[in-house]
Amino acid sequence: MVGLHFNAARMDSEPDSVRDYERQHQTNSTTYPVFPEANSTYVFDWSSVSDQVKENFESHYSGFASKKSYKICTQAGIVYAKRCLGCIVCSEEDCGYRVRPHVNASPEHLIAKEGSCKNCGNVLLIQSCSALIIWRHGEDVGILEVKGAHNHVDPPVKKPDMVAMETLKRRVVSQPSAGPKKILTSDVQAGDMPIWNASSVFIQKDKLGYYRSKILEKEGNRVKDGNLFIELQAIATKWPGYVRKASLGEESLIVLQTNFMRKVMLDNLSHIAESGDVAAEDCFTCDTTYCILKDGMYLTSIICFAPVIGGWMPIYEGITAGLSVTDFSAFFLPVFEILHAEIPWEFWKFFKIVADFLLAQAEGFKQAYVNFVTESTEKGRRDHLSINVLREQATEMIKGCKFHFGQSVERVTRSRVIISKESEAQFKSLCFQMISAQTQELAQQSINRICEKWPQMVRWLNWWLQESVARMLFACFRDNERHWLTTSNPSESFNVDMQNCIGKGLSITAFVVGFHRYMEYYEARFESVKTGQISGYVPA
Repeated sequence: MVGLHFNAARMDSEPDSVRDYERQHQTNSTTYPVFPEANSTYVFDWSSVSDQVKENFESHYSGFASKKSYKICTQAGIVYAKRCLGCIVCSEEDCGYRVRPHVNASPEHLIAKEGSCKNCGNVLLIQSCSALIIWRHGEDVGILEVKGAHNHVDPPVKKPDMVAMETLKRRVVSQPSAGPKKILTSDVQAGDMPIWNASSVFIQKDKLGYYRSKILEKEGNRVKDGNLFIELQAIATKWPGYVRKASLGEESLIVLQTNFMRKVMLDNLSHIAESGDVAAEDCFTCDTTYCILKDGMYLTSIICFAPVIGGWMPIYEGITAGLSVTDFSAFFLPVFEILHAEIPWEFWKFFKIVADFLLAQAEGFKQAYVNFVTESTEKGRRDHLSINVLREQATEMIKGCKFHFGQSVERVTRSRVIISKESEAQFKSLCFQMISAQTQELAQQSINRICEKWPQMVRWLNWWLQESVARMLFACFRDNERHWLTTSNPSESFNVDMQNCIGKGLSITAFVVGFHRYMEYYEARFESVKTGQISGYVPA
């Protein structure tokens, strides 16, 4: 009831409009303060500020760790307030170690969880704060007001504001092939403003990579090149059936598959269907790379084992402009069309593919399968389809790469921040016991032991335990697949070999021509091994 009384008092004292409040506080601003100053007021005129500033305001963005205090509706508009939570610091003044308080945890609990300072080992202290940050929403203007002083150092920023994201977006769109490491180093070498000046979050390579991938997923580089279409037509005339699909513009998808690649793919599936069992060599693997193509285009390969040559070879190649669910859905849809045309029975029981843990790829795979089955079913029978059943069938076809999980475990232990050298072997053992357990109960036992001994690993663990990932990785969710291939490394190795033979940083046309020659080498090797001859063929 105290909060309600406080809100009512606030309502009585509000000006009739936000414009009236603006006239009382004439401090106009065109930039949004990440850390607004004490006892200050910022007025934003929506007609003169950027969309990013307005979005920061409407999302109540603040660099300070803050918790909702109250929200009220007045004649002037919505008023939203947050109370600053201060900052957790090291007791040694010269240390500089800082921890951002959590909204849903008390400072004492967080200090107990953190333990001592990670830099010098001294105890941690909470610098409390009573400052109130208020956002007043109006139709024409918005007002950001700070009441009280922040008698503490600024805490680490949790996420970049929209202005910083727009800065990173311009950098990524101008150089889509540049990874986070190149973005961080190229700015300094070129004398440009470092990207971390936009937000301190970007100084961490892993977080910069995360936000870069988000931008690429959302934006993509859509192919809008009239000359490319003409060149692809000429290639399609020279090698009929090679360019299976060329959709330029918004979808931006090019699918390549020679007749030889198609034959190997279908022979592999026919063998599985006849034997009724899926061995490691019968699995397909999938991998995406951005090194081979320039201008931010992505190349995704599906490969399978060819017994005749005793090695792995590509059977389906796709070029996309992004890494979104939509991009991968468009990539996988023609695969299901091929399977259905050649093997019309329940191919989902035989087609098994190992992929890494790019969630957009897995979700795109499921979405493509649902869309394909729905579109292939007569309209009168579509009402009888269950989307959940179709997604379950798609989930049965895709498996996660155990090698990528192992890499993540290795990175966590190598940092030595949470896992000590003495407990490294135990942690690794529990992680692999968890994913190899044949029942959910046994897997849960390993999970409980990890959480009890290393509580700081819960967030890392939760990512692997989310259903979309666990269903791809945990043995207890994947019956009768103990002999499956457990890694997508063959497709990654193939992409490296293809890069060495064809080159990298290629235009789309140069790659399409070079890849056909590369596949001519595979076909020649296939035929020479099949006839008992030794091939002296070298790709042109």
